[in-house]
Amino acid sequence: MVPFNWFGGSRGLCALLAASLAAGCAPLWGLRYLAAYPNKPPTAQSHATPITLNVSPSLNDTCFIGMALSGGGSRAANFSAAVMWELDQLGILERVQYVSSVSGGSLPAAYYALFKREPQRWNEPTLKRLMAKNFECLGWRALLNPLRWPLFLGTSYDRTSVLAEVFDAHLFQHRTFSQLPQDAPVLLLNATDYVRGERFVFSNESFETLGSDLGQLPIAVGVMASAAYPGLLRAVTLKDFHPRGAPRPRDLLQPEGLARLADTPYLHLIDGGVIDNLGLDSLARAYIKQLERNPARFTNGCLLILVDAQTPSEEARLGWQPDTRGPIDLLFDTNALRAVGILMTSKREQQLAALGFDSLHQWAAIREAKAHGTGWTERRLSPQEIQQPLSFLEEGRLGRGVFVPADDSMAQAPEPSPAPPCRVWHIALQDLAINAPYPELYEAAYLRQYAAQFGESYPEFRAVLTEIPTRFFLHPTHRERLYAAAQLLVHEPASQRTICGWLYDLTGQTCRSAHGDSAATGQSEAADIAPPR
Repeated sequence: MVPFNWFGGSRGLCALLAASLAAGCAPLWGLRYLAAYPNKPPTAQSHATPITLNVSPSLNDTCFIGMALSGGGSRAANFSAAVMWELDQLGILERVQYVSSVSGGSLPAAYYALFKREPQRWNEPTLKRLMAKNFECLGWRALLNPLRWPLFLGTSYDRTSVLAEVFDAHLFQHRTFSQLPQDAPVLLLNATDYVRGERFVFSNESFETLGSDLGQLPIAVGVMASAAYPGLLRAVTLKDFHPRGAPRPRDLLQPEGLARLADTPYLHLIDGGVIDNLGLDSLARAYIKQLERNPARFTNGCLLILVDAQTPSEEARLGWQPDTRGPIDLLFDTNALRAVGILMTSKREQQLAALGFDSLHQWAAIREAKAHGTGWTERRLSPQEIQQPLSFLEEGRLGRGVFVPADDSMAQAPEPSPAPPCRVWHIALQDLAINAPYPELYEAAYLRQYAAQFGESYPEFRAVLTEIPTRFFLHPTHRERLYAAAQLLVHEPASQRTICGWLYDLTGQTCRSAHGDSAATGQSEAADIAPPR
């Protein structure tokens, strides 16, 4: 994710002063995070959580369907929630087996896993209200409460602890990982162990390597670790209870051969976007492990849905300014934060290019074609089958090969049959922002429908999207535009026809219409998409 601004310029400073006046009555929420670490060793009452790779979800046993939600503060939280809601209306979300999330995307991911079966919580008005809450203001009110000040001096309690309490009280209702429903998708919250430079996923297996019990841990801790942006928030610390030097259980979500660099008693976790700001790597690992366990699984292939809240760099405006400093630079240099954001963006672009998505290259090609008057005839890149798959798909193919002994020697079996195709739907906010000046990439009738519904032309939408910051606070106007963007991307006719056809190929089920019934076969409009046969 790109760093959010705790102060928000001069208006943020004014809001901070106002919050300080109200801080005396700010709630304490029970102060659940006073200890140096929030996790605990197993007890006789410990219960395993559904977050495991030892038992695969029974849903869609012939195919693998996973969703990754990117980082990006409240922009990612709201865009991801909006996309998930639209996919739920189509009947696609209920088929998802794994949800992997990073940073801001972890808020709706964990919320959905907890409350997807509770209509009073999982509905569009509630999502809009909760995901756009001013978590920054709530955090400042808690920080400025005089009753908390001694804690900052005498304990390890810090601003990260405060924000975890805010999430706990306002989103997750103090639920722990053991309270995840058994029919929830496997929730993979991704953080970064910055001592060892490894991805850390909150799962039963990873906590077994720590000699700890994931079930007792508040879900807000996992979300906070996933969103602890370096430079703005302190790390979330976990205790390693495993005896020093003793053999450890295998962490199935870590690649083979990746060993701990140090046998130390503590793990310090920061934003998962440092390693992977798309949340894709953990989905890849889950796919590999299931194929390793049973190479005959997923005969219909796999589907990866990448919900990506990245937009063109909001720092581009700095090129027009002689002085890049802002109010927050009075406290520390924001160049370090921008550098972290650049590294995250670079890794993201590498991952997408390896999957075959290269929006920046496509945009440049469109501009060149227009400049020479030759026109542009290709469609945009999403969704598509992987033509040059990532290494994890190659590993999946290799998992289908076997070695058999013959005459006391090892002989390789015949070449395994090719793995079924793996499809990827990249639902990218940046796709709208980049392609907005080029409406020929979309169907003209759909663009007219969009303009009539939202009262502005499609190209005008671009300026709004690029202005949405990655803070943990969202202006209502920006929130509505993110939900509009989700509608535009999910229900774009060409994409929806493709994805509903894939769903039928993978599961034998069609998409639902906007009214909740099954889509009819044959010709269909944007609201009633049937698989093309």
